[in-house]
Amino acid sequence: MSETSTPDLLVLHAVRVFGYASTERVIARAELEEGPVRTLLLHAQAAGHVTWTRFADHSGWSLTEAGKAHGEHLLAAELDTTGTRTLVQEVLDGFGPLNNLVAGACTRWQLTEMGLA
Repeated sequence: MSETSTPDLLVLHAVRVFGYASTERVIARAELEEGPVRTLLLHAQAAGHVTWTRFADHSGWSLTEAGKAHGEHLLAAELDTTGTRTLVQEVLDGFGPLNNLVAGACTRWQLTEMGLA
């Protein structure tokens, strides 16, 4: 994230990166103070952007589909505000073929390990 990222974007993105995270992990990833992060998570929950769940001895936050869409909207707005959309697209275009190459190699390896190749 850039230095211009809003706190709500930082918090939503932290939850997205982890997929399922405790409040403490979100605080650490967002690099914000505890109080504001807790408030932002509760506001995001009220807006239907995140959900809090418990499973056995674990509990954490995860994004809803609405939260993913909202986070993508915030990211797009940041790209436009900072004038970096073209640069990011160029980097993504250069990365795509390399990512496909590595993903293909991983898939072939997994299929070989499973005896399917």
